Amino acid sequence: MIGPIATILLSAALLDEQLTIPMIVGTGLVLGGVWALARAAKDEQARATK
Repeated sequence: MIGPIATILLSAALLDEQLTIPMIVGTGLVLGGVWALARAAKDEQARATK
């Protein structure tokens, strides 16, 4: 999950892209959604193996 964050930070550092609040909030929402789905899948898999 470091890829999207690294891309944003490197684009700001190397290409002088601006970091905006909507970009940071959107990144947080996307990463939060990915985390929630991965956790739900892990929980479902744990229940299936019992």
